[in-house]
Amino acid sequence: MWQKLILLAVVASGTYAEEEDVILTGTNRIGFGSNFSAKRDVRFYLYTPLTVNEPHVFSIDTVGTVSRSFYNSSLPLRIVIHGWMNNYTSLAIRGVKDAYLANGQFNVIGVDWNKGAAEAYLRASQYTLAVGHVVAELINRMVRSGMTTMDQIYLIGHSLGAHIAGNAGRVVSVGRIKVIFGLDPASINFFEDEPESRLSPDDADYVEVIHTSTQFSGYPHPIGRVDFYLNYGKKQPGCSTESCSHGRSIEYLMESLYKDCKGFWGARCDDYNELKTKTCYNLKQQGLLGGDPPRFENEKGIYVVITAVDSPYALGYNF
Repeated sequence: MWQKLILLAVVASGTYAEEEDVILTGTNRIGFGSNFSAKRDVRFYLYTPLTVNEPHVFSIDTVGTVSRSFYNSSLPLRIVIHGWMNNYTSLAIRGVKDAYLANGQFNVIGVDWNKGAAEAYLRASQYTLAVGHVVAELINRMVRSGMTTMDQIYLIGHSLGAHIAGNAGRVVSVGRIKVIFGLDPASINFFEDEPESRLSPDDADYVEVIHTSTQFSGYPHPIGRVDFYLNYGKKQPGCSTESCSHGRSIEYLMESLYKDCKGFWGARCDDYNELKTKTCYNLKQQGLLGGDPPRFENEKGIYVVITAVDSPYALGYNF
């Protein structure tokens, strides 16, 4: 409720933009003027096993140049999206990219929307729809041109990037996204009764959410097919700041991609109330976070995972 009060206070100073403006130009829905255009300003950074640190950079209007890069259409494609105040050099993209390419053969595309992400939070949060449409159009064009197929594509998004991934999965027109990893999806300005504007369980065949800072930055409620609450989703061990806990979701996914990872095993909560009261004791049903392919994609539910204070964080099967 308090989040909606904040939004209503801001809306009072302006009018909603037309939905067409949101999609085509990235104009936000809460009355701010902006110079950000998702179609014009989003950049894609393509990394491959042959170009780990030398990305091919392109825009939605120059997707055709990918065919002249080191892109390998026989490899899986992972599309990674950063959050607020970040860019393609942030851990959300650089770290996840490095983890993927250190552990297998992949094409990785980092979605850089830094011009919008650098704006005030409420403004930036409203760009998730427009950026999601641009990511969906990237997928549409790559699939139609034969560069990839839908079963090869996963989306990975951190914070606001998780909602961008959800929006992309919802509007892509050439098929259905196989997997979305939502890394501590942002909370403020995203509401439980508005699944059409945020990440939701129906945005891909399998939506896995990693919650690490539900007291403020991260979305508190389960919004995936499987929701993992690391250390009950509160302050993470070894973190003294909210931003540390918020970013720890990235590190947990990265670690899960390594072949020598012990495994982030969790106990099932029968419902959200059990999570809140810390009474998740259903040890007959355990969940395993992350991995590629996800080790748990045929299941659903809420799970609590306890981690170590320092890296490596995974404790393995310790029930």
